[in-house]
Amino acid sequence: MKPRQPRKNVLVSARLSCGTSWADTSIVNVSARGMGLQTLRVPRRGTYVEIRRGHVCIVAQVVWTEGQRFGVRTQDDVDLGALCSKARSSTSGRAGDRGEKAESLQWKRIPKRYSEIAERNRLLGRAAEFACLGIGGAAASFLVVHAMQQTLDKAGVRIVQAIAGSQSAAAH
Repeated sequence: MKPRQPRKNVLVSARLSCGTSWADTSIVNVSARGMGLQTLRVPRRGTYVEIRRGHVCIVAQVVWTEGQRFGVRTQDDVDLGALCSKARSSTSGRAGDRGEKAESLQWKRIPKRYSEIAERNRLLGRAAEFACLGIGGAAASFLVVHAMQQTLDKAGVRIVQAIAGSQSAAAH
């Protein structure tokens, strides 16, 4: 078994996304590639979650659960300083009253959240499904109309032949 990474005990509030829902959570300890968290609704083991605090976004997988606590293994190294910094947890992105440079300008652009990407892909899939069903419905309607037209054409030919046959028999 691998030795456990050193942990730093902290108490930092954050937001937790599990699927499409968001909840408040508390980060209780941090290591280089993991975290211990506490929340009211603990996600199941193996679930991928997104943890946000200000501009910091961490993607992780739940590796253990116990009561209202759970542990995650992060996708990337955890920057404890950025996670605990009050200046970077600000969502305004503006410089403070003292004229210092805005912290958000020093951060790399955060990629779209995985949930936003998944939602966009789900909507594209639904649009493609709708288009396929529409095309399939139009094709089926065309086939039904074509079959009805052929049936009515045959009936019309028989009626014309019957009328022509009865007129020629009446003429004799």
